[in-house]
Amino acid sequence: MVQNEIFKQARNDYPADFEAIWEAYPKRAGGNSKRKAWRAYHSALRRGASQQEIYEGVLRYAKYCEATNKIQTEFVMMAATFFGPDHHFEEEWELPVSNKKPEWAVLPAEDEKLWAFAKEHGFSNPHDMTYFQYRRKLQGEIEERLEARHA
Repeated sequence: MVQNEIFKQARNDYPADFEAIWEAYPKRAGGNSKRKAWRAYHSALRRGASQQEIYEGVLRYAKYCEATNKIQTEFVMMAATFFGPDHHFEEEWELPVSNKKPEWAVLPAEDEKLWAFAKEHGFSNPHDMTYFQYRRKLQGEIEERLEARHA
């Protein structure tokens, strides 16, 4: 029994450079064989890729997966595929560009007057508020100003 434990330990003992890359690799739902990833990684090194090049590719891919909400889903590429002969680690993994306006910037027609009033009277920029949070804030500030005028 002791021999089996030693054999398992030696069999799963990966070099520190691979462990760092494995730790940085985005986590996925479903299977992601570390052993297959190690073989593909080792083959990539033999094909001429550098540890640094692969590590930087993993970091780019992790940012991409995070930006596209893929972390912990089955849509994260298996590491063995990522390190495989197609060299996905060499890709740029450019982040998606969103042309969508923030929710607060999309004004229903009935509130255009409220928005114009807010700009005219110097109410603060909504920053990270949703449209509805900002509308509530504006209405509160307008009511306070009106009460102050009538007091």
